Amino acid sequence: MRARRRPASPPLAVTPRRATPQASWHARLPTGGAASFASVRNPTHELIGVTLAVAAGQALKAGPLETGGLAATALIASRLPDIDLLGARIHRRSRLERRNLLARAGGALLRLPLVVFAALVSHRTITHSALACAAVPGLAALLAYPAGAAAALVVGGGSAIGYAGHVAADGCTPGGIRLWAPFSRRRVWLLPRARIRTGSLGEAAVAVVAAAALVLLVVA
Repeated sequence: MRARRRPASPPLAVTPRRATPQASWHARLPTGGAASFASVRNPTHELIGVTLAVAAGQALKAGPLETGGLAATALIASRLPDIDLLGARIHRRSRLERRNLLARAGGALLRLPLVVFAALVSHRTITHSALACAAVPGLAALLAYPAGAAAALVVGGGSAIGYAGHVAADGCTPGGIRLWAPFSRRRVWLLPRARIRTGSLGEAAVAVVAAAALVLLVVA
């Protein structure tokens, strides 16, 4: 008797894996979306600082020149707390430095102490403390004092707004801040529960609100 041939088994169907609820929200964004939201961090700090500075200028009935000085100083000061983080905007070369070799060399020389400081200090410690929030504006006002008391007031005030705004914003994230460094290693959170993750949709919403408030302040 001839042996019967067994029918070939059908090929196994490969079932695509379903995304788990724990998957990162980056995977659900369109191409380039994750990078866009990740890069919102610096603009958020800057928008908060400038918006608060313009609001302070209008509340104090300052003139356009003084309000502009407050906003410009707050913009610069909002970058300073991240001096302890290599790769932060304050450590990056400016457009002029990228185009001019002499400016590049000078910028690298000026930033060398900042690089050494960042290598020695942990992120969100002494630079995100109440001590730094008081010392940095005081030093800025002292440096501006030769230009006059009014200039020192504008520079010191803008520095206080921008610097403290950055520290307060980081205090609303899950990582918190060491507000009482170097006297205490205890971390502090300014929001008890609904903390905003860096680079999240929540932070993007904060940036949009700050931008809208700034437009209203300027137009009004």
